[in-house]
Amino acid sequence: MARYHTTSQTALSNDLIRAAQTGCTDSFAQLVQTYSPRLFRFLYQRTGNRQDAEDLLQETFLRVYQHLNEFDTEQSFSTWIFTIAWRLAANHYRKNTHSPSAALPEDFCDLSQADQTMLQEQRDSLWAAVRKLPPAQRQAMELRYLGDLSVRQIAEVMGLRRIYVKVLLFRARKRLVGQLTESAGKNADRVEATPMVEFQHVKPRECIQRL
Repeated sequence: MARYHTTSQTALSNDLIRAAQTGCTDSFAQLVQTYSPRLFRFLYQRTGNRQDAEDLLQETFLRVYQHLNEFDTEQSFSTWIFTIAWRLAANHYRKNTHSPSAALPEDFCDLSQADQTMLQEQRDSLWAAVRKLPPAQRQAMELRYLGDLSVRQIAEVMGLRRIYVKVLLFRARKRLVGQLTESAGKNADRVEATPMVEFQHVKPRECIQRL
């Protein structure tokens, strides 16, 4: 999956935005279709609940529609729309601090060689590790890998300097690797008792690199 939009993709998005700003519903619908997958992944990770994520996704696009004419096409649309989604998710989190944890999406770590039981255990372990990150590190990781935003865009969304975002991401990755490695060590005996599971395919460091 590409990490950055190409120039042609950006130009296409700007054309759609300008058309939507003039009232073209087809163009707005195409914007919704284009940005929904990344936004949903981000919101689902933040809420831990599919219905809540869908509700927040709809609310995000409602806000976008209401304020679309205020958007400057010289700016990044991805940054703008994720700022809206991030704030809505933050408000939701404050109101629902006991929301259930969600399993990570499949594209966080491809564990297709493991059986279903080990697959779920590994996904749960990765989710638990992400949940333990300090808030700023967790938010930066979610925007980077679920939102597919660049460091510059994350900095704009979070209101931070780029260098600080880079530090957050570095520390988050390091912490995740440490937590998952420790968890793997504690479960070593259990893994050895399950010869059918190719544990070498789900090493913690490889999981993080695939994020």
